[in-house]
Amino acid sequence: MQMLDPHIKPTHDFTWLKDLLDKGGIMMTAVKCPQCGASLNLPKEGNLANCRFCGQTVYVEDVLKIIKELNRS
Repeated sequence: MQMLDPHIKPTHDFTWLKDLLDKGGIMMTAVKCPQCGASLNLPKEGNLANCRFCGQTVYVEDVLKIIKELNRS
């Protein structure tokens, strides 16, 4: 088994994604409720969405924001 050098920090190359985001980003067309499968409306603010059919509260995360932050570090 090969051991990794502890002095080497892995890097993530998201330049292709940054270029895509700069050109207008990515649009997700449908997010489904994990409980009943109905389409969810994403909140304009905050991290919680409520299913209008079954009442399930769903935590949502801005994944693109996280990737952008990873690319800055």
